[in-house]
Amino acid sequence: MAVCACRSGAIGPAHVEVGAAVLTVGGEIEEERQRSFNESSSAYGISNGRSGSSRLNRAAFVHASADGELVSVGAGARIEDNEMFGTGVTWQSGLSAHLPGRPQTRLRASVGTAIKEPTFYESFATGFVIGNPTLDPERSLAWEVGAEHVVWERVALQATYFDQRFEDLIQYTYAPPNVGDPNYYNVAGATSHGVEVDAAVRWTGAEAGVTYTWLRTEVTNPGFDSGEGAELVDGDRLLRRPAHSMAVRGARSLGERARMHTSLSAVGSRDDRSFDPVTFSATRVTLPRYLLWTLGLEWDAVSLARRWPDVTVSLRAENLLDESYQEAWGFDARGRQLFLGLRVGLGGGA
Repeated sequence: MAVCACRSGAIGPAHVEVGAAVLTVGGEIEEERQRSFNESSSAYGISNGRSGSSRLNRAAFVHASADGELVSVGAGARIEDNEMFGTGVTWQSGLSAHLPGRPQTRLRASVGTAIKEPTFYESFATGFVIGNPTLDPERSLAWEVGAEHVVWERVALQATYFDQRFEDLIQYTYAPPNVGDPNYYNVAGATSHGVEVDAAVRWTGAEAGVTYTWLRTEVTNPGFDSGEGAELVDGDRLLRRPAHSMAVRGARSLGERARMHTSLSAVGSRDDRSFDPVTFSATRVTLPRYLLWTLGLEWDAVSLARRWPDVTVSLRAENLLDESYQEAWGFDARGRQLFLGLRVGLGGGA
């Protein structure tokens, strides 16, 4: 299979300040184009597919925000005009407020909608799989409430409850209603909610923190799926979403020109599907939990020189424990890795 994809677009935001408020308006024009071809041979015969597709999207957006002594608010909206799935509007609003007489404590809340457009393959696939050019975007509604509290000006505590609703999820079916019909449809739905807590401490030249997330997902509309081995089972949790995850992080300055950072992430068990390569039947499996350790160093080889660009050398090691794990069943993740990088900054000032 070969794919050639390209994207072009333009965006022009403008900001207007009115007292303590800021108004941002802008527009975007984006064109996506893709050419692909594929050929496969199996027990079901030879399949060939070739497609050349494009879609144009025009959008306009507006956002307003205002900061007060105790309360900050913001709201915005975006209208999309896509030649494939028509016109749609998404919006967002939020506020945060200090408790009266307690500037170290802040409450916040936000709500908004979002869309995820179909992929080119879902819309335009040809050959063994047939895309559906009439697909709508997947839609979601999300809201969250949270609190932040600072202790001794060095310790920051946060807690957030979040809730999401997903509709018109795009689903594949190997048995479309009629011969020659597409294999993708907007049929499924799901929910997700959970709690995230975070604690961070900072002192001269160093900081550390820990984040824990509890997540519960549930399929509310399985669409075409049925049976225990289905991708979406009514009332079950979504695939590959862990109920528990945690990350511990730390960073420290090493003199004036060097820094070190590290993180240790623990991801809990997740549901997934195991496929039989002969019968193509699927059964539910549990992916085991795993632990990842990352360690990195940065050194400003040339820093803030008046006539020379800034040069930073970085060294990062990932999965230092050489953990063997899979994020998706049947696909082994990478083992221990080492990255060496060089960053050059031009025109950064004196």
